[in-house]
Amino acid sequence: MIVINIICSVIASLIFLFIILFFLKPSINICPFICKGKVEFDNDTIYHSFKIVNQSWFSAFDIKLELYELRKYPIPPNGAMNTRYTSIALILNTISKIPPYRPVCMRKEVIQAIRIRTSIDIEELLKDPNVSVQLEVSLRHGLTGLTKVFKVDYCDISEVKKGKFTYGTKFDYIKCK
Repeated sequence: MIVINIICSVIASLIFLFIILFFLKPSINICPFICKGKVEFDNDTIYHSFKIVNQSWFSAFDIKLELYELRKYPIPPNGAMNTRYTSIALILNTISKIPPYRPVCMRKEVIQAIRIRTSIDIEELLKDPNVSVQLEVSLRHGLTGLTKVFKVDYCDISEVKKGKFTYGTKFDYIKCK
């Protein structure tokens, strides 16, 4: 009888743990396009910007952002494709905290959305059909302490929009002249 109770307790604990880890895992959204334009406080330089939104109910900590140029090239003799990763400099590549997601009725401002940028011409890179750009975001979840890596690949020049991101958690942009 005691053995059955112990087995049931262990099984219930494991089920509870997996449910908690499934529903409370880190979650961010990365914008599927890149905005190209000038920043309000720097009128001379043209930047390419990326938008990231924390969708988790808990803060994200130790955020590390990496941007790569992925160049595909064939390997003889059978023509298989290999990928060379080259790092692209970001203006800011580490952030200590992104606040948690809150519905519109519970917040006054959108602090769970961040924008990062680079001064490298991404549009020029994407003109080559063998080149794509990958944004990699790794973060640690505020409640569980679990680390997760999110990646988005930008493969076509049509994914670069002239303008700037709109305010808020939606992925939209305002066209610039």
